[in-house]
Amino acid sequence: MRQLPQQSSSLHTRDRTSGRAWLCGVLTSIAIVLPGVASACSVCFGARHDPQMKSALLGVGVLLGIIGAVLLAFAAFAVHLFRRSRATARVQEVRAT
Repeated sequence: MRQLPQQSSSLHTRDRTSGRAWLCGVLTSIAIVLPGVASACSVCFGARHDPQMKSALLGVGVLLGIIGAVLLAFAAFAVHLFRRSRATARVQEVRAT
């Protein structure tokens, strides 16, 4: 069976890296040449009473609430494990005496 010559892996990695750099350069050039494509929305411009801004703030509040609930559940579970390990240690101590 005929074997194919092995290619250098560093060459392959370098090709991928140069391709990413090229793509990044092209996208940056487009953003510089056509600034209208990269324009900000009304939230970024600071329209405080815009419905889009109110919705964004509500979304941030909901996400913070979810993160807070998950952190509280994790802390409650840690406290539960701590109390359970103390109770188990007490039972083993009583059995040992």
